[in-house]
Amino acid sequence: LLKQTASWLFEHSTFNGHPRFLGYITSSPTPIGALADLLAAAVNPNVGGWQLSPIASEIERQTIRWIAELIGYPTDCGGLLVSGGNMANFVGFLAARKAKAGWNIREKGLRDHPQLVAYASAETHTWLQKAADLFGLGT
Repeated sequence: LLKQTASWLFEHSTFNGHPRFLGYITSSPTPIGALADLLAAAVNPNVGGWQLSPIASEIERQTIRWIAELIGYPTDCGGLLVSGGNMANFVGFLAARKAKAGWNIREKGLRDHPQLVAYASAETHTWLQKAADLFGLGT
């Protein structure tokens, strides 16, 4: 089963790590990244809270401190690591929605308040429609 599954995986992969793969902006796989994925998958850390995975939470905190230092932010600033571009955009979308709303959306929701609107061209990336749908702005 493992041999067949591996065969299917390689036969149907786009091999985005190839130097001539120009279809999407994705990072190339590296041996150290594969090892890190193997180790992470072995313990399946949940960084939803320190109690759930102290070591993964500390790695996230340290990484955020390093990035803050690199870009000149205070090292005690907040942050979080996410799974990719869509999730990063969702976090930014929610932060903008919260900042613009002027009321506590968690407590009061979106009903009976002024409608929030996101403006974008018809050529915008698909993440924006996903975010508008998921986070109550509609399309």
